[in-house]
Amino acid sequence: MVDMQIKIKKRNGRLVDFEVDKINASAQRACKGIEEVSASEIVLDAQLQLYDKIPTYEIDKALILSARENIEKEPNYSYAAARLLLNSLYKEVFKEGVDSDVFKLQYRKSFIQNTKKLVKEGRLDNRLLDFDLELLSESIKICRDKSFKYLGIQILHDRYFIRQDDKIMEAPQSFWMRVAMGLAINEKDKDKKAIEFYNLISQFLYTPSTPTMFNSGTTHSQLSSCYLNTFDDSIDGIFDGAWQEARKSKYAGGLGLDVTPFRSTGSYIAGTNGISSGLVPWLKIYNDILVAVNQGGKRPGAGCSYLEPWHLDFEDFLNLRRNTGDDRLRCHDMNTASWIPDEFMRRVQNEQDWYFFDPRDADLHDCFGKEFDERYNNLINLAENGHIDNWRKTSAKELWKKMLKVLFETSHPWNTFKDPCNMRYTNQHEGVVHSSNLCTEITLHTKASKYKNGEKTEIGETAVCNLGSVNLLNHLKESQKSIDYNKLKSTIKTAVRMLDNVVDLNFYPTKEAENSNLRNRPIGLGMMGLHDILHKLNINIDSDEAISFNDSLFELYSQQAILASSTLAEERGHYKTYEGSLWSEGMFPIDSYNSLMSYRGKKSKAKESLDWKEVRGHVKEHGMRNSNVMAIAPTATIGYINGIEQSIEPNFSVLFVYENKSGNFYITNEHFIKDMKEEGLWNTELSSLIKSVDGDLSLLNGDIPKWIKEKYKTAFDRDMFKLISSNAVRQKWIDQSVSFNLYNKGTSMKYLNDIYMSCWELGLKTTYYLRNRAASKIEKSSAEEGKEEQEPSACSIEAMANGESCESCQ
Repeated sequence: MVDMQIKIKKRNGRLVDFEVDKINASAQRACKGIEEVSASEIVLDAQLQLYDKIPTYEIDKALILSARENIEKEPNYSYAAARLLLNSLYKEVFKEGVDSDVFKLQYRKSFIQNTKKLVKEGRLDNRLLDFDLELLSESIKICRDKSFKYLGIQILHDRYFIRQDDKIMEAPQSFWMRVAMGLAINEKDKDKKAIEFYNLISQFLYTPSTPTMFNSGTTHSQLSSCYLNTFDDSIDGIFDGAWQEARKSKYAGGLGLDVTPFRSTGSYIAGTNGISSGLVPWLKIYNDILVAVNQGGKRPGAGCSYLEPWHLDFEDFLNLRRNTGDDRLRCHDMNTASWIPDEFMRRVQNEQDWYFFDPRDADLHDCFGKEFDERYNNLINLAENGHIDNWRKTSAKELWKKMLKVLFETSHPWNTFKDPCNMRYTNQHEGVVHSSNLCTEITLHTKASKYKNGEKTEIGETAVCNLGSVNLLNHLKESQKSIDYNKLKSTIKTAVRMLDNVVDLNFYPTKEAENSNLRNRPIGLGMMGLHDILHKLNINIDSDEAISFNDSLFELYSQQAILASSTLAEERGHYKTYEGSLWSEGMFPIDSYNSLMSYRGKKSKAKESLDWKEVRGHVKEHGMRNSNVMAIAPTATIGYINGIEQSIEPNFSVLFVYENKSGNFYITNEHFIKDMKEEGLWNTELSSLIKSVDGDLSLLNGDIPKWIKEKYKTAFDRDMFKLISSNAVRQKWIDQSVSFNLYNKGTSMKYLNDIYMSCWELGLKTTYYLRNRAASKIEKSSAEEGKEEQEPSACSIEAMANGESCESCQ
């Protein structure tokens, strides 16, 4: 127990006697209305941290940390910890103590005053003063601050709220309103739309991507998440491309780089009568740009290079992420992905040879499907008959094994599939999809700029990702037994409008990005909290029931997102390149899926279960506002802000560590604890046991029922083939792609072959990380076989559990 005679230091520097009643009152206010939390326990633990002449803000911290420490055994402490942090934040924003009698007045006053001040200081767009600030302040729902869990408000506190002179200038609802205002600037009835947008995001129904929340309403409206680029294979194209990537990285964009056009090692260089040193030296330059241009000093740049496997330097590309070997041939800071045509996968299955070519000789980069197949086989004939010098061949199956092996070891290159991305691309009349983005959910065409005598003669197209995600959990009906589909439809309609507004409001770091985005207006509406809602509905995520649920849910999501974009086209006009698109020909995502399966010689059983006549008729009459509408991005950060599971991913385990700059703490699965409480089994001792096995219930004996162990298996214990099938039914309704991780707990190459073959055969466009639990075992077994030493997994479950996830997208 702390000595009651200690002094505390007030914010003005004055020393006063410590009064335990005051911190008791703070803790009691924080715990009011929250079940199974104890204010006295929070105070007791906090008192142990107090000392003489302690500043008042340190007392606030002690209370917050005390509440936070209890979250792992009782999740409701998360709400108490959030309220304690909010109380501290209010003092900073209001620039005075919090007075409960006039709290609402203080809150609304600070919104108006700080908005005006930040406009004057040049931090916020002066067009925000065109809004009726009094009306908007009255529209703020302060009670929604109580919806935050601790991690959500802490992330906003540490990273998102605008600061001036290192002081936070936004309370949470003021922040949401600022984001809403920024997205409504160009609306005719901007006050009405700002309130509509505010109500959507402040109730956690929909959340924009991180760049949008950072910059909406500011004087630097960089609202987009990622960029996809293709480069001309010339000294001008490569170094202009490097400048473009540096610009985009400077403004916190994640990068997807198509590097297939770069000529291979040994290729002839006409301009100098020399021989090319190949792809890797150029990739080293791009790798170092990511390190040097560190997104405004906030975090290292992030990018992914994509290469087609017929490129002569492909095998060098496979090894870029290894920690062993010649470091001059390594890119440790760049992600990599294989851009795989169907022809390669067929040759693997048929145990045929695979041929590598120099892009200078092979006109394969800008074709796909049957055209690619014909050109590729024609090149083989030319090579075998001596008409091409720079080529070689290998066994397709052996190359595939090598790809899987290095994926095992480094979690790179990711496997992504060229033909599904292109054959199902809505705007294929405008160009070829040459890569995905940093997180593999965006599939848009790109065009390289053209150059002559050192001058740019034609501006190309850099695809831009404009993202946001719907929170599925908050669309459950009050009964918690079914989804409120009318509410979901309304959310999708407003979210699509907000995303379309991003296109016009956005700051573009390059002409190529602006050119592409304004012509095509693609957006990516995603979803998050899928596993949360399955827990609520008592559906195991790796079950046939989950596959059926995904099919129905994503059909409705697709239908309503398409209708929302077409409705905007009726109001605002269709996008510039609409004519000639698949949309204009009446071909929707489900139709392009069936077309893909037909190309592969398979009879697709996919069909619509909803009535699509109205939507198809509307698109036929009014067109589409956006070339693409849907993409399921990873949502780790905004998922934490919402207090839900990210994206469509399964829970890693029922308990894992999250690490950020404010420290480490455990995140528990609230659904699991609720089920355990209902069984009368939850207690502190069990919490400690679960912590000791890193949340893996299969390692515990005792009283945990079998059905609970089955429901809350780790991601590594799930039936991966069921998860792939669930993603396949999602993918057939989506016009872009899904950021989709695969989980592996063993060391079997056959298993890896089977799951990736399944991804391809079922029509997935892309895959993301391979999460390896047993990377060290793989490393050991390889060494025992006399193979070269392997590096541990570059993206292990430990890295994910510690919060090392991509934030460029969401």
